[in-house]
Order: sequence, then C-alpha cells, then structure tokens
Amino acid sequence: MQPMCIAVVVHWAATAWTSTRGLWLHEKLPIFAAMFQHPPTSAVPSSVHEWFDANRLGSPDAASLVTQLLQQPSFAPEAMDSRIFRWACLHGHFAAVAELVRDKRVDVTAHDFFGVRMALKRNRGIVDLLCAQYPSVADRISDLVQETFTHACHYGHLEAVQYMLDDPRLLPATMHDVIAAMTFVDTYCGFSMMTWQSQHHMTFESTLSVVDLVRKHPAFDIGDRNGRLFRWFCQIGYLEAVEELLKHPRVDPSAKSSAALMLARYDEPMTALLLADGRVDPVAAASLAMFFE
Repeated sequence: MQPMCIAVVVHWAATAWTSTRGLWLHEKLPIFAAMFQHPPTSAVPSSVHEWFDANRLGSPDAASLVTQLLQQPSFAPEAMDSRIFRWACLHGHFAAVAELVRDKRVDVTAHDFFGVRMALKRNRGIVDLLCAQYPSVADRISDLVQETFTHACHYGHLEAVQYMLDDPRLLPATMHDVIAAMTFVDTYCGFSMMTWQSQHHMTFESTLSVVDLVRKHPAFDIGDRNGRLFRWFCQIGYLEAVEELLKHPRVDPSAKSSAALMLARYDEPMTALLLADGRVDPVAAASLAMFFE
C-alpha cells in the first residue's frame, strides 16, 4: 500500500476510534476490519498528517489502536518516516511506543531523533525503554538531553523545562550556557536582545519565566560568569530577585568593577538597594558608565 493510502486508512481509523469510545473493544474491531478491507480512496485529507495533529487519544486507546494497526498486513509503521512512532512519543504514550518497539520496523532515529527528543520533555520511561533497546539512542542520549533542554528553554516551553530539570543527565554547564544566551548583559545591545527574542518567539515575560525557573534549581550556580545573572537582574529592575541574591554567598555585587551599579544607574530603587548593601564602588561604576553614554 502506498504511503498516501496508508495515511488515509490511519486517518479514518483514528477518527473511528475516537468516535466509538463508548463501545467495547470487541464491538470496535468489526468497524476497523471493514475499514482495512475497504480503505477509502477518495476524500483524502488536506494533509496526510492531519489525523496525528487532531488526535487526542488517551494512552490506553492509543496502545489499542497501535496494536490493531500492527495486526493489519497492509500497515507499515515505518511509513512517513515512522510518523506513528514519533506521534506516540510526542504524546507520551508509553504502551504504544513499547508495541512499536517490539515490532522492530520503526526508525527511532527519524527526523534527528524527534521521538526521543519529545519523550525527554514528558516521559522518561519511554526514553529509558529506547536507550535499553537501541544503542544508537543510548550513545546519543547525553547530547540529546542537553540539546532538548536548550531548545525548551529558548522557546519558552515551561512545562518541558520544569520536567527536564529533574533529569539526572542534564549538566549544570548546560543550564549556565542556556541562561547566558538568554540574558543580554555585559556586552548589552537592545537590538540584539529583541532580535533573539523575535527569532525564538519569546517575549521579555516568557524569557524571565524560564530564567527564574532554571536559576532556582539546586545545581545552578548563581555565581557563574562572575554573577552575570545577578547583573542582568539589576539591569532589568528585578528588585525582589536582587534583594534575595544579595544574601547569597556566591554573589559579589562589586564584580566586574561594580558593573551592577552602573547597569542600574537609571533605576533609583535598585541603585539605593545596591548602595545600601555597601559592597559596590560608585567610582568604579562611574568609570564604566562613561562608555555606555
């Protein structure tokens, strides 16, 4: 069967599965049997991927659907670059992925390990299964964790960021590099910051949400790059965070010739807070300010 025909059959099958939720499994099977015996050849969806995008099956239904599809001689799970495998990973359907792995026809590396990357964001059980079954996944998993976490942070996927912060394979260096790329300070350029946010479909608020989430993780070193994140908070006027971090032993507000004070020079409450702390040097900060005026 050609990929287009397979896609049409799968689309109809998924539609029927979601529309027959009230039926018992044995009542559903004749419907699917009839569909596979007489696959539709007309009314092709505008996109062969449409059913995947629209499908909102729960995990039990997804596993049952995959099981029934695999029993059809004409069904090829490797079709469309193992699209059904990538879909199951995307939605975190562990049992469905396990069925497809047992079948051994899917390509788990398709689209640059797309399925693995999606599973990293929501279901580490799937990732562990794939690592155990495929050396190609196990060999790449550390790099995939770092790349996927970076992508999740840079595009504001907060739920994925929160989930991946608990992954033991995530390196502190990755957290630091990610945050450094999102916070424009020291070599600050407003145009560069706006360009980066536009390219990543981010706003100032979504950027701050990610930064605030990551910096509170125990493995994140607030003193990284001479307290770079602290200086960024001073620059953007995040008074509560600066007040909190001034009490942190790893924070030195006088770092880089008291750049924190220079960056806060137009923010009276922030300037007052830093001066009250007593560690910044106004003279050193003033010598820096002349280069930014």
